[in-house]
Amino acid sequence: HSSRLGGVARYVCQEGFESPGGKITSVCTEKGTWRESTLTCTEILTKIDDVSVFNDTCVRWQINSGRINPKIAYVISVKGQRLDPMETVHEETINLTTDSRTPEVCLALYPGTNYTVNISTAPP
Repeated sequence: HSSRLGGVARYVCQEGFESPGGKITSVCTEKGTWRESTLTCTEILTKIDDVSVFNDTCVRWQINSGRINPKIAYVISVKGQRLDPMETVHEETINLTTDSRTPEVCLALYPGTNYTVNISTAPP
């Protein structure tokens, strides 16, 4: 709380990051410098598992996350190629924010189209 001799600074990682260990405090020394902290922060990764399709156009998945904030933002990228090469490609991006551990989203898909769906988390 001060920068006087013996003052202590405490470090914490920003939301979405965690520390695997290290010294989280620093002390103001008699030389007027702060003793070095060894705190390192690494991003908390959200693992997406068990992706499945239901009702022909809906997708659900499970997540494993250690985030403090239970709400996670997802970006779902949909790309479809029609079987007829003269038809256009269907591309769409959907943003979803939810606190569900088993999120799901229903997509507007066209019959006769092969789709690739990518699900990723957005930065915290």
